[in-house]
Amino acid sequence: MAEDARIITIKKMNEESLANERQASAERELRAEAGQRSAAASQLLAESQRAAAQSETDRTKRDAETARAAAQSEAERMKRETDAQRAAALSDIERAGREKAEAEAARAAAVLAQQAAQAETTKPAWPLAKPINSV
Repeated sequence: MAEDARIITIKKMNEESLANERQASAERELRAEAGQRSAAASQLLAESQRAAAQSETDRTKRDAETARAAAQSEAERMKRETDAQRAAALSDIERAGREKAEAEAARAAAVLAQQAAQAETTKPAWPLAKPINSV
């Protein structure tokens, strides 16, 4: 009987040991599965963050290209405006030069006309007699 009790006790201890080992194995397996799920979740998060960063990079590039194109367009518009103003100024300078030349020509003509008129008024009204003996 004591022998039977001892055998029963040993069997119970072996069964408890096997149960503990099974429990420990199940817990290790659960931890491993949780670790795998955590790693998969971390990988999904990293991929999501990478996609978000790539999307932000693409948006920033588009914004920069849009700003560059707008600046280029504005620079071209200002250059056209400046060129038009320069052309208008050159045209005004040329016109002023022509007007000045015309005014100087008109003044010179007026001076000549005045001199001609003065010469006309200083002539005697009748011709002077020629000297009889002209040598």
